[in-house]
Formats: sequence, structure tokens, C-alpha cells
Amino acid sequence: MDIQRHNFPSKLLDILEAISESYFVAFDLELSGVPVRPYGAHRSGKATLQERYTETKAAAERYQILQIGLTCVKEDTADGAYQLKPFNIDLSPILGERLDIDRDFSFHSGAVEFLNSVGFDFNNSLTNGVSYLSRDEADLAKQRAEERLSRTNDTYDRLEVKPEETETLAFLQRVKEKVDAWLKLDQFDPEPLFLGSKELCSRDIKSEELSRFEKRLVHQTIRQDYPQLVTIPRRGVIQVSRLDEEREAAVRRSKLKDTKSRIYRQTGFRWVIEAIAGRTLKYIELDTFTTNEENGFTTPANFDIKARFQRCQHLLYKRPKPVVGHNLFLDLIYLYRTFIGQLPERVDDFAAQIHELFPIVVDTKYLATHECGDINPMSSLQQLAEQMDAQQSPLIATHYDYRKYLDNPADHEAGYDSMLTGQVAIRLSTMLEARKRTPTEANAIVEFRTGSDEDQTEGGVSLDRGSHSNGNNTGTTSMLAAATDALRKTVIVPVGKDDWYDGKTAKIEPASWSDAEQQWIPLRLMPRWSSDFWREYGNRLRVFSTQEGMCRLDAGLP
Repeated sequence: MDIQRHNFPSKLLDILEAISESYFVAFDLELSGVPVRPYGAHRSGKATLQERYTETKAAAERYQILQIGLTCVKEDTADGAYQLKPFNIDLSPILGERLDIDRDFSFHSGAVEFLNSVGFDFNNSLTNGVSYLSRDEADLAKQRAEERLSRTNDTYDRLEVKPEETETLAFLQRVKEKVDAWLKLDQFDPEPLFLGSKELCSRDIKSEELSRFEKRLVHQTIRQDYPQLVTIPRRGVIQVSRLDEEREAAVRRSKLKDTKSRIYRQTGFRWVIEAIAGRTLKYIELDTFTTNEENGFTTPANFDIKARFQRCQHLLYKRPKPVVGHNLFLDLIYLYRTFIGQLPERVDDFAAQIHELFPIVVDTKYLATHECGDINPMSSLQQLAEQMDAQQSPLIATHYDYRKYLDNPADHEAGYDSMLTGQVAIRLSTMLEARKRTPTEANAIVEFRTGSDEDQTEGGVSLDRGSHSNGNNTGTTSMLAAATDALRKTVIVPVGKDDWYDGKTAKIEPASWSDAEQQWIPLRLMPRWSSDFWREYGNRLRVFSTQEGMCRLDAGLP
């Protein structure tokens, strides 16, 4: 399902519901640029993980996410099946509301050339993409609003008027005369004073309203020379009133509330990230779900919308979803920079922050290359997906309303790639778990084919369906292929609905792998999140061409 600015509000609740009912969420990104080593730069030997992180961090601070794919995977334990709901969301780096913050964004020529070659529409992202604010940007917008609304910070710098600027001096004198005369009125509660072109300009031909410079002079003079007064801009004139502390406090509260409301509206796609992370959604206004972005028309939220949203909040709050991706080290760095904020300087701190945000993370590249030795095998997403097509179990189906990619593959479209990632995660983890539990049956061996230097840089597993490849093989044992060969003969046994999971209220506590155990049947379901399988394969990100080879997200835990 394609999601853009005009239909995001009306589809946001559908996305939140899909996340709340999911067993895990798979995602993929399309970027305006990736880390590129400068021309002529060479490194002797492999980089450290910290060096790779520093390079990627610099790129994430410069480039943006243009498109994000999100596939929500729902598990049916009764039938041993998985249902996919893929979303393809265009993101716009342009800030749509005035929040006193700005954003720089860049494009790398290599990324643009590649995305052009696969038909990516840059204009669609910029003009129709969904807006977003990171947590840091939202905090900064709120801070600046509070500063602006504070009287001590709501002043103008005094202008230095030179003696020869006679017209300006005369204008200031007229302002003071008008204000002094108004203050001398014998009234307990005088009417406000309105200063405009008619009252202040002595020119023979008067303009309809004050110029911007003249308005600034009025504000500056009164706010600095008459602290007991306040100025309020009105259409064509400036209103001068006596300072009422209670009224001013109420006005500040109202304006701050309006600013917060704009911040929540501009939060945009970050609400989806917060939902996956199990954070609160209480600041989403119900009218958001019924707003038409094309004409700005909003209809009142009905009871059904309220009930659906309340259910989502109940299922998601403090229950972060497992996150699955392919080649996740880079994607998580970009995701954090885009939706959370400033990246830590140390890779260990970054890993800890990601683990706190998403307690369970699965990198399908790591799944495919676990124990691959010191030679980088080929492990592109498309290769893995093709290999997994040979396995028909567990059963995987796409929801009827999300069948865009059923007969129309779209490589390098984020929504499609996230769907492939979800499929690979299901079948690959299922096969590897079966292989580990039935080692005597899984004794086939496949030899990895080593790719070119370029292939190794990207990471890459040649997963040909044959048992062996050509003479260039390295002889490295493939756990994946061994499992594939042995499990082709596995029989799926239908069973009744499991008691441990009702498909709706699975609870994943932060930093926990806990879920109940059930009778295990080969190839029927993915490994349970509480199993030893994920203690070996989970929370590990493959980072080829580094000394460490991977990044552990839970390294600091016992």
C-alpha cells in the first residue's frame, strides 16, 4: 500500500493497527546518499567497527531517508501461517509548519543515479512525502516556542539611530507623544491605543499601513521604554494595551498549546516509529485520522475510530515489536538520526541506545552469513528471497488489501524490499532452527561462491539451489543450505490454536526475550522469541569488511 502526504492521516490508524497485531515488523530504507570513501583514500587492512560507525554516522547526518518500507507480519499459530501487510511510504525532508526550526538536506550523485535507474520519483518524495519531526527537533521547537513567549526573551535589540536620521527620530518622537497622551487619560481601564499609518506618519501621501521597519520601531520603543505596556500586532496597525499579567499568562499558555499541537501534527511518520518502540501515542489527536490533507477538511472522529485507537494504544504501550531488516547496521543509524536525534559518538553507546529503543532486532544478513568464516559470502536480499522461494513452509500470504506486489515485483522500492525481508526472516529462521534441532537429518553441505571485491564490500551469499557450485568455491560450510536440503522432507503437522498466544495481546517487555514456550514442530512456525536460537542470532548486525565483522546490540548485558 502506497502512503503519501494526502492519505497518511486517514491510513495512520490502519498502520498502527497492523503494528499492534504483528509478530514482528520488517523495514527497508531508500536514501539520498550513503557513506562513500573519498577519491584516493585507502586504508591498510580492515576498518574497526568504530571507524565504520563514524563514517556511516557522518553520512546519516548529511543525507536523508526518502522512502521507508514497512511490512507488518501477523502470525496465525493455529494454521502455522503468516500474513503480510506491506506499506510503501514516501518521506519528505521539508518542514511544513512554522516551528522556528529548519533542516538541511543533501543528495549524493551516486545515490541519485542509482535511484533514477530503478525509476525512483524524487519529485514525488519532496512534494507528496509524509512529513516528520525527530524527538530532538520536537524538543527544540518547544524550547524555542517557550523562549519566544517569555516576556524577558520577547524583545527587540535597540536600534542605534544616528543624529542625521531625522525622519526616524521624528517618527519615534510621534510614537512617544501618542503613548504619553494616551497614558494621561483619566480612565480606570482605557481602551487600547491603536497606532497605524494614520496616527504616526506625517507624509503628505500616507500608505495604507506601516512598513515593516516602522512596525519594528513601534514595538521596540514601547517594549523598552514602557515596561507596563504590551504591543500586539493587528492587521495594518499595532495595538497598545496595559500589561495584565494574568491575561498575558493565559495568552502564553494558549499559544504554547497551539505550538505543541503543531508539533504533534508535524511529528508525522515518527508516530509509527514510536508505536514500534512501544512508546506513548496519547498525543495523537483523534482528528488526525479524519483529516483530508488535500483540502484540509476534517470530520469529527466517530466512536469506531476512538475504540480502534484505544485498542492500539493498549496493545502497543510498553510492548515494543521485534524489528527485522537486511543489512541493518546502516539502516538503524539512519533511522535513529532521522527520528530520534543526535547520534552518539561511540558505537557502543549507539548499540545500547538501539537496544533500549528496540529490544529485539534481527538482521537477515547476519542470519544468512552466521559462521561464514573470514570470506564474505554473497548475501543480497534478492538472492536470499529467491533461495527462500524454494521453501513453501511456513505458509506466507499477503493480505487481500495489500496485494500491490503480488504480481508486480519492485526491487529497490522500500515497501517491496521490506516484504522480501519479512519473508526471508520467516523461512530462513525457521529452517535454521529446524536444522539446529534435527542435526542428524541436516547433513547436506553447500559451498559458498566468493564474489568480486565489490561484492564483498557490499556483503553478499551465493545461495544457488544446487548442492555445489563451480571450481571457485571456498569449501565453507553453509548452515542455511544444509538446513534447506534436510528440511525439504519435513512434514507439517496441523495443530489446534495454541494457548500461549492469542494473536492480539502478545507482550514483549522492554529488553526481554520472554514469551511462552509451546510444542515445537519443524517448519511450522518461526523460533519463539524466548528460544536459545535468538540468543545466538538476534541483536547482532552483520558489518562486513570490519575487524569485528558484526555489531552486538546487547553486548553490555549479562
